[in-house]
Amino acid sequence: MPDLDYVQPGDSITFAAAPSALVAGEWLLVQELLGVVKESAASGAPYVLQVRGVFRNAPKATGQTWTAGEVLYWHPTNDNWTVTLTGAYQKGYAAADAASAAAIGTVLLTNQRGNTG
Repeated sequence: MPDLDYVQPGDSITFAAAPSALVAGEWLLVQELLGVVKESAASGAPYVLQVRGVFRNAPKATGQTWTAGEVLYWHPTNDNWTVTLTGAYQKGYAAADAASAAAIGTVLLTNQRGNTG
């Protein structure tokens, strides 16, 4: 068996081919791996996905209050973070409180494999 070769810390991953034209800052779900596109990329071009970290101005489901430390779920149909499991993937935590009326929040993206609804 060959020696294990450490490649990188894993906070971001380079993928060989974008599934479509991607815009820097957009959230993208690749199978069950969620991340933020670091730089815009044309369809078929290599791209980098930031898969861990704290993100401000993350899209938030309105009508929900967030408490720092609360489990959050990514809802791929609505393209936002929510406290509701239904139809979503557990991918992070609220990194700060957010008011019910707020359309954005601060998220700690962890990408743990958690509940899906």
